Amino acid sequence: MHYFLNMRNEKKPAMTVGSHNKIGTSSGYKPMFVSSSTPYDFHLQSGSPAIDAGLTLSQVPYDFDGTARPQGSAYDIGAYEYVSGGGGSAPAVSFSPVSLTFGSQSVGTTSGVQYVTSTNTGNATLNLSASAISGDFAFAGLGTRGVGTPVPPGTSCTVSVQFTPTAAGPRTGTFTLTDDAPAGPTRSALLARE
Repeated sequence: MHYFLNMRNEKKPAMTVGSHNKIGTSSGYKPMFVSSSTPYDFHLQSGSPAIDAGLTLSQVPYDFDGTARPQGSAYDIGAYEYVSGGGGSAPAVSFSPVSLTFGSQSVGTTSGVQYVTSTNTGNATLNLSASAISGDFAFAGLGTRGVGTPVPPGTSCTVSVQFTPTAAGPRTGTFTLTDDAPAGPTRSALLARE
C-alpha cells in the first residue's frame, strides 16, 4: 500500500486549497500539524482546513495509524485522518501489517505463525476489551499483552495467527480488536489465503 503526503507546514507560498488536494500558505491556509519541527508529527489539529477536504481514494481505506478513512464526512488530506478528541490525551491504534496473506495450505493442516502488531500511537493508555478472529484462522497463542492488559503510549501488543483451511480455494477472515481509542471501538486486519 502506498501513501502520499502532499502538504507542507512551512512559510513558503505556493499551494492553495483546490481540486488538486493541496493546502498551503498562499491563501492563508495552513495544514495545522501537531508538530512541523523535530520531532515531526503530521497528525492534524482540530480546525485544520485539511479535515474532510481530501479526495476519496477507495484504495487507501486506512491512514498511517491504521485508522479507517473517512472519520468525518470526507477523507482528510495527508497521511493521517483527524480523529475527534485526538488532540488531547487519548490512545490511538495502528496495525502492522493491516493484512496477512497465507500461502497455499492443504485442507485440515495448520500453517506457520504470522503476527499482527497493534501499537498505541496515542498519548494515553489503550485498554483492550475484546479480540476475535473469523474464518479458518485462529489465535496461535504466542502474542503479547492480551485483552484486559493496558497498552501504554508508544508500546505494542502482538497477536499470533495460524491458518487451518476447512476447504480448498481462497479463504478470508478478519482479526478484530475492540478498544477504547476515540477513532472507534473496533479495528480490523484482513486475513487471507491466496
